[in-house]
Amino acid sequence: MTEKTCAERIDKKADYTLGELRRLWESYCQGTEEYEGEFHEYGLEFNYREPEAARAHWYYLITCGGPHIEIRFYADSSRRLMEVSFCLGDWGDWSEKFLTGDDKTLCQDIWAFFDDCGVIDQTHSEFTV
Repeated sequence: MTEKTCAERIDKKADYTLGELRRLWESYCQGTEEYEGEFHEYGLEFNYREPEAARAHWYYLITCGGPHIEIRFYADSSRRLMEVSFCLGDWGDWSEKFLTGDDKTLCQDIWAFFDDCGVIDQTHSEFTV
């Protein structure tokens, strides 16, 4: 039996990961972080990635290694969020799913949080100095 590709697994993985992130985010916003862990402890890294072959974007790294999971934030030059995607990578295989509806709204709220904290400006300025 062959293992499923990232494209075949991305919907299920996105549903699970975004569900976990939603529960943590809602607990953080309500001040009731009783769900196993806290929002601040969930992701591994939030940073900016200069374009190589793809578009420049910020990413929120959830896991690395196998599988690699990140949420990508694509913004215009004034840092207005344009698109958000969920990415899944595993040993040379890669898939990206652009988010809509409640999942996109959740990620827009998290983007606003990082912006309010100054992280977006700080991570971007490291590449534009």
